[in-house]
Amino acid sequence: MIGLSEAIKGFNDQKEAKFSTFANLCIERQIFTALKKASRKKHDVLNSSLSLDSTYNDDNTSLIDFILDTSKEPAIYIEDEETRENLYNEIIKTLTDLEKDVLILKINNFNYKEIGELLNKSYKSIDSTLQRIKTKVLKILEKQNKSV
Repeated sequence: MIGLSEAIKGFNDQKEAKFSTFANLCIERQIFTALKKASRKKHDVLNSSLSLDSTYNDDNTSLIDFILDTSKEPAIYIEDEETRENLYNEIIKTLTDLEKDVLILKINNFNYKEIGELLNKSYKSIDSTLQRIKTKVLKILEKQNKSV
């Protein structure tokens, strides 16, 4: 329908072409463009990303709560702190410099706009960076769960 609409708008009867030929060409081009856009991987990161608020395990703990949990007994907390520190170090090793900066600012409750302003990056760049961080963190957590 978009191709036909474009054909109606753009047809010039002064040229030596039939409307049906011109309309067919416009429709084919619109279909080709739609297929080309649908097959691009541009939005894969957004479509497969996870929220820090999404549940991490069976007890409905969010990913951010799991990383920052301090509600346990002191002995368990110390043991968990070592595990958390090892997890943090492993995460930091896998991140690029930009990802490290964004993660640290996000953990310190900066929003996307503030992080972008501090790092001189766009909102979209910060969002994409956080999606990459989430993906890397989940892979590390899955690897740790398999080894436990």
